[in-house]
Amino acid sequence: MFILVPPLLVYLYRPYSEKVNSSINIMWVLLMIVGTFSIYFHATLSLVGQLLDEVSIIWVVFCGVALWYPRRYYPALFNGNRRYFKLMMFLITMVSTFLACMKPSLNNFFMMPFIIPCLGMLVFEMRRTECKRITRLGRICGSLWVIAVMCWMGDFFLCDIWQNLSFPYLHCMWHILVFVSAYTSCVLFSYFDAQNECPEMGPVLRYWPKDNWVNLGVPYVTLKCSGIKPID
Repeated sequence: MFILVPPLLVYLYRPYSEKVNSSINIMWVLLMIVGTFSIYFHATLSLVGQLLDEVSIIWVVFCGVALWYPRRYYPALFNGNRRYFKLMMFLITMVSTFLACMKPSLNNFFMMPFIIPCLGMLVFEMRRTECKRITRLGRICGSLWVIAVMCWMGDFFLCDIWQNLSFPYLHCMWHILVFVSAYTSCVLFSYFDAQNECPEMGPVLRYWPKDNWVNLGVPYVTLKCSGIKPID
């Protein structure tokens, strides 16, 4: 899923990337990289594969923060300048990458807490929107994150029990749920960003291949009208 869905999103997000934020395509590429490295890690179970997998996840998280963290929460010294904020996030990403390579055994416990502030920001932004579609998708996204973490914890801490029960599928469920949760988070935060930066373009949540497939379709953000791309 990490490899197959992002190319579709590049296509669906063309109006958004052209008028709002072209850097969103970096996120889709990073998701594909995560999928590739995850396959490599689980195929080899090597330390190199583990580091590639975990470092790519770190890059996805900080890329999302750099792209979509609302300007109103920026430190005063940035004066709302997103380029400076992106530079700061890049430096933090490099430091985090170095630390991840120093003590790989602690990476799981270092990365899992990332979910908490992300969910907190999701709740804050949902309170600012009146779009029922976004509210519904946000609730689904939050629920999937909770279930995904429960699957990971159950697999990590109770592995022997599940093996004795001949049920080795929790880790697979974790991967599926975390992709859907992460991708849905990207959709939601891209909507919030467009709504904050250029509400005059009328960002809307749609579903592919049919807009009424709200349960089975692929959600994405498009624009009702075009305009001049906002300056960072």
